[in-house]
Amino acid sequence: MLAEAERCYRRALSYDPDYAEAHKGLGLVAYKLGDRALATQEFKKYLSLRPEAEDYGQVENYLIELGATRLPKRARMVTKDVAVSPQAFSYRNVKFVPKRAGVQVIGEITNRSGMDLRKATFLLSLYDMRRRLLGVEEITINGFEDGQTRSFAILSDAAFDEIADHKIEYDSGS
Repeated sequence: MLAEAERCYRRALSYDPDYAEAHKGLGLVAYKLGDRALATQEFKKYLSLRPEAEDYGQVENYLIELGATRLPKRARMVTKDVAVSPQAFSYRNVKFVPKRAGVQVIGEITNRSGMDLRKATFLLSLYDMRRRLLGVEEITINGFEDGQTRSFAILSDAAFDEIADHKIEYDSGS
């Protein structure tokens, strides 16, 4: 199955060498096959083509795990937060740490809603390469004031090597 995926990504890249998603897909296949050099090359190409990608931090984590010390110049300059809701919450520095029974997800959420909240709840959705939902986890932050950035850490039973993408959405607050 991985060999077929690799063939498809290579074929897509033969038609469009700047097809960012194909570079990421080929990088994930190479990563799973243990081809560190190819995985590093493809992940770097993906980040250079999509420095604004929502999954930038996750792909960067793969590169760090693979021992890459030099990330694409354009990608290193990305500093924007990504809005997770119309209420102006944003997240950054999301990292995935493999654990014995799943994965720990850590990161930061900034409150730019204009409201001080006693409790804010967010939903973290985890997806595989085919955008199939692997799981949804709840992130709760108590005493979340406007303008404040707070760290979060949660555990998920999703398998680290299956996670290809994620989304954080504001759910509720009081």
